[in-house]
Amino acid sequence: MSKRKKAKEEAEKLVRTQVLNIDELRKVVKYEKKISKKPALICAVLGTFMLAIGTTLQGVIVYNDKNETIQYSERKILDDEVITPTKTEVSTSLTCYLSSQGNANGTNYESHFTYNFVDDKLKGATKIFLLDKILENPLGEQSMTNLYVAYQGFEKNVIPGISIKTSPRGDYGFQVTTQIDLTKLNMSMVPENYQNNPQVRVDFMLDTDSKTVKTTAESSGYICTFNQN
Repeated sequence: MSKRKKAKEEAEKLVRTQVLNIDELRKVVKYEKKISKKPALICAVLGTFMLAIGTTLQGVIVYNDKNETIQYSERKILDDEVITPTKTEVSTSLTCYLSSQGNANGTNYESHFTYNFVDDKLKGATKIFLLDKILENPLGEQSMTNLYVAYQGFEKNVIPGISIKTSPRGDYGFQVTTQIDLTKLNMSMVPENYQNNPQVRVDFMLDTDSKTVKTTAESSGYICTFNQN
């Protein structure tokens, strides 16, 4: 039994005892009135004093009950206000690289693809394609020019979730940067010629796991490395 509960029970017992004592005093006062007024007055004062003590004790008991209820309510509010920590999202990326040198059309090129994951689910990708002409190769200049114009054509289409930017790299080559946000992309809006070009196409669907992306890319000759963001 807790100390508070025990003290409460003892106080209540004392109050009951005092009430009984007051009843006894009243009987004595009634009897004393027949004999002498002075003893009766003393008893009456004593009874009033004991009654006051009893009332005070009852007030203490009520106050303790009320205080205990308030403390319980405060504890409950604090418990309810405890915020469960949210799970921290883990962001990772997979960088894949492919180089092709001495191509028959007189060019060299590199592909640098970065796939971004949140909790191991694919959310987007950035593709960087670098192409240079091979110096002193008669095909290189014409191939570079034709490909540059072709990639500029991809920029004309406005597709939510895909951004393509083509820029020259001096007089020897150019760069194509493709950014893909799979959370905003509607695949039905992606033209067929995009999907036929590995440098700008959407390789994987939203929430594809990183293992699938890595395995597929490596099977196409890419060298892939995971990075913790």
